[in-house]
Amino acid sequence: MVIKALHHMQNRSVRLRAIVRTVLLTLIVVIPALFSAYCYVHRDRIFPERGTIVLYGRETCGITRMVRDGLSAKGIPYLFADVNIAAINDELRYKLGPKFNEPRYTYPVVHVGGRILLTPTADQVLKVLSAEQAAKERDYATFLQGADPVPHY
Repeated sequence: MVIKALHHMQNRSVRLRAIVRTVLLTLIVVIPALFSAYCYVHRDRIFPERGTIVLYGRETCGITRMVRDGLSAKGIPYLFADVNIAAINDELRYKLGPKFNEPRYTYPVVHVGGRILLTPTADQVLKVLSAEQAAKERDYATFLQGADPVPHY
């Protein structure tokens, strides 16, 4: 009887160790691998190139729809990010930064180059995009002339 109880405890211990090993393997290997794959697939939105427009909003938001239609009508390419997805909402919070203390804001939020615009019109987005492109061209021309580049602020 005692031997049977010891054998039962050993089997239980082996199963518990297997469960702990599986959980640790999941935490250490699988979750970071999935996160890396997610970042790679969505790298254009998470880490956009200069001049890329990322429009954060909701599919059902009327103002977001107006800005999207305005950008499409002007032929301006953009990436749409639906904030109803938790990872995208976290991404937007990260881009707004810890100093952004507005308790509520309306959508869309547009990321153009290094700037964040809150509820802009399509014309305002186009204006910022044009300024980004002009700054890039100005820096290149200044570089070719051998002078110091003009700061972007």
